[in-house]
Amino acid sequence: MKNYSTLLLLWFILNACGNKEATTSDSTLANPAAPGEERNDSEEDPEEMQDERYEADEQAYRDLDQYNGVYAIQTESEGVNASLTLEYKGERVFSFELFLEVADVCTGRINDEFFMDRTQHGFYDREGCLLHFNLVEGKVEIEEVDGCAFMKGECTFSSTWVRSE
Repeated sequence: MKNYSTLLLLWFILNACGNKEATTSDSTLANPAAPGEERNDSEEDPEEMQDERYEADEQAYRDLDQYNGVYAIQTESEGVNASLTLEYKGERVFSFELFLEVADVCTGRINDEFFMDRTQHGFYDREGCLLHFNLVEGKVEIEEVDGCAFMKGECTFSSTWVRSE
């Protein structure tokens, strides 16, 4: 009986040592860094990624004032009198004055504010007028969605506007 207990104890010790080696090799596979070295994960900390995105957003918003100025409509049509004035007020808000007139055809004017989202796109949605502003490479592209109550006649604010001042 004593021999059986000794053998049983020896078997448990060997199994424990074998499991310890397996555990060590499993942890080495999970963390391939050599002992004493820090593991270098390619995955970033979610908080750090959020901080980096916040900083990138803030830099983009600070740069929006580069669009301040007066813009002219890009058109080959004759008799068009038009201007767009932008002023960045901060907090992703632009004030704007948009004017378009074609003699005996149409006239439209808006003097208000629009809000920018994260991707250099601005949106104005008031009183039957939805405008999408796309600020890109020093130009402003305006898309009028489903007409605009501020435009009287057969014209649209949709166009590309280039800096004139």
